Amino acid sequence: MSKFIVEDVTSNVNNRVVFALPNSIRSSVIFDDSASPVKNTNNRPSVVGWMTNRLAFSGQATFGNPLKDLKEGTGLGQLITKAGKGLEFVSQARSVINSARDSNKDSGFLTTKNSIEEISIWQGSDRPIFNVNMFIIAVRPEHDVRVDVKKMLATVYPDFDSFSFGSFIKPPMGYRASVDKKNRLTLKNSISVQIGRWFKATEQVITSVNHEFSNEVTSAGTPLFVEVSISFMPFRAISASEAANYISG
Repeated sequence: MSKFIVEDVTSNVNNRVVFALPNSIRSSVIFDDSASPVKNTNNRPSVVGWMTNRLAFSGQATFGNPLKDLKEGTGLGQLITKAGKGLEFVSQARSVINSARDSNKDSGFLTTKNSIEEISIWQGSDRPIFNVNMFIIAVRPEHDVRVDVKKMLATVYPDFDSFSFGSFIKPPMGYRASVDKKNRLTLKNSISVQIGRWFKATEQVITSVNHEFSNEVTSAGTPLFVEVSISFMPFRAISASEAANYISG
């Protein structure tokens, strides 16, 4: 990669990506921050690169027609019968549908349907999964891109002292999501991601990371740059307002 290309890529602030990582990764891998191409952000280990792809931000909601399958004695019907209170509307719907079926018994099969069978019911929304492709570049000879690769690997690989029967394997980064005694959701050791000045997402987890080292090397003999592909997502379901906040910065 020529000096011109390096300067052109790194001069674009809008493409600058910052992955702020928890300090807990220091217990998983040993790295020298002084050799990192970009120094830490807010005293947290961080990885900074320049994005080369367009960020896709999509959402998906699932709607179904479970009322079509409501019939006394069948699987869903039995579940509704057991559920009891809070499902009066669905129980009434089942009665209406069964009545419609009974009225068509003479024909041997259902030739009509009730409009209530065509109501779509929301069943859930998926979390967004973000994919970022970026360069990490050794702008100066003393920079070593392998330092940042070590940090990123610690976000997906578990931590353990030795692998033996009965040994405990800890989640990447010491990640922990739990509910306390007051039923409050607590989160430890997630990541945050910022792209330029227009995108910021906190409480994220990295689901995959891939590194491709350059054939070109620095004067110190280490790779000149590394191409990184990263997928990340929020650790839990998010609301419409939280999704909007990602791009409200």
